Amino acid sequence: MRVALVTESFLPDVNGVTNSCLRILEHLQRRGHSALVVAPGSGPTSYAGAEVLRTPAVPLPLCRNFSLGLPTSRLEPALRWFEPDVVHLAAPVGLGAQAAFLSRHIDIPSLAVYQTDLAGFALQYRLGRTVPAIRRWMARVHTMADRTLAPSQSAINDL
Repeated sequence: MRVALVTESFLPDVNGVTNSCLRILEHLQRRGHSALVVAPGSGPTSYAGAEVLRTPAVPLPLCRNFSLGLPTSRLEPALRWFEPDVVHLAAPVGLGAQAAFLSRHIDIPSLAVYQTDLAGFALQYRLGRTVPAIRRWMARVHTMADRTLAPSQSAINDL
């Protein structure tokens, strides 16, 4: 199987999304599957036998240790070149939203994972006015995916 893993966070950043991606890549490698990772910012260009395509990113103003992946003109050619059987969207927001759209456009099944409560983070950073827009955006992105996985019923309800 060929899996394109598009993630909003990857090494050298270590967090829940990155750790999930690392375990997925290790599992795919053990099973003899091929993977391509598309990740924002700078860092390793390979992991567990998978090439890592790096894309532009900008740090979030109130959370400088996290960068937001920006949509890029390199994504569609990379997906067409790799010819994945599925596109895995790890906590899709910006880069992942583009991948969700492209997956649908070029008819590649996609799986999104909802594991980051962006609206909750916005509340923590006293950005409550942004919560309705964030919730609408997240629902729209996950609606573009063929399937969404979430860790709990309350996460599903939030989405």
